[in-house]
Amino acid sequence: MDSDRLERFVTDLNDRHDAIAELIENGELLRRIGKSRLAVHTFAKGARLWPERRWEFLYYTGSCCVDIGKWIQAARFYGQALRLNPGCAHTHAGLAECATHFERFDEAGQLVAEALRLDERCANAWVAWGDLHEKR
Repeated sequence: MDSDRLERFVTDLNDRHDAIAELIENGELLRRIGKSRLAVHTFAKGARLWPERRWEFLYYTGSCCVDIGKWIQAARFYGQALRLNPGCAHTHAGLAECATHFERFDEAGQLVAEALRLDERCANAWVAWGDLHEKR
């Protein structure tokens, strides 16, 4: 690969990374201002545009579904994300929140334990652990 092609390739990668980060940031901003339904569409667009990062957009879509009380849909999105990236502690924690909501406490406990095994500093996992123990 000649140096011009290599430089264009690197520039394209950086532009792509910036676009993904901006889309996630916009979706999270919509969530923070209470527009989770709009954020779902933002994240769905990301999943279509960048299939290699689909798991991440599915995770964020699941979080939006929790925000608006769509627990079954949230569990589905988290489950899809987990199948694509089983090493994400945050996704395990999100699915644990859903399991707790549906009073599937044993499953929630296993999911929280796996989230903490993957990343003991995952704040979402500790929140899920607290919710589980509060509702159990």
